[in-house]
Amino acid sequence: MSAFLSCPELSAQRIVLKPVESSDAHDFYELWTSDGLSVSGGFEKPGDLDAVVNSLNYFKNLNASGFYFKWSIRLCDTNEFLGELECYPLKPQIRPWMEWGLGYSLKKSAWGQGFMSEALARLLHFAFAESVIIRLKADVSTHNARSYRLLKKVGFLEEGIQSAKNFSNGQFNDMTLMAFTRERYLQEQQALRAELG
Repeated sequence: MSAFLSCPELSAQRIVLKPVESSDAHDFYELWTSDGLSVSGGFEKPGDLDAVVNSLNYFKNLNASGFYFKWSIRLCDTNEFLGELECYPLKPQIRPWMEWGLGYSLKKSAWGQGFMSEALARLLHFAFAESVIIRLKADVSTHNARSYRLLKKVGFLEEGIQSAKNFSNGQFNDMTLMAFTRERYLQEQQALRAELG
């Protein structure tokens, strides 16, 4: 287990998490402007493709510093773009960066096939078995039942409702706080190994 300096590429069974590049702009523009995503994700749609390029360049620089990890999710075999996953320290002025936030989105044509579950499982292993992260948290809109179920499925626990946590699309939104700790992750992995013999 070690600290990290820059965003790594992470491979799983069917997908690979690749650090974002400005060349990903068309894929991200289609994702970020797709129907309903900005509402469920709690962000504003980008104005145009140039805005997306600028955002990705910004995240690419953060990726290089280790201050913020943002990946595109792609199929291993074809490199087809499926979505995004990001992880970032919540108190970067304190080292080691023990608590990190989590965000993700997937294009609708890839829903229901287990890709995001696979991506999150790979991220959890990276966070808790390959790095020094102690806790991961995610804020989920109280209206986003699909995302809530996904996080519960991979092991996150609900810690409460945060009133008016997010402001997007002209309104305040309540968010459910979900979290996973390294201690619980390692205990569950140890129990799973014991079951498998």
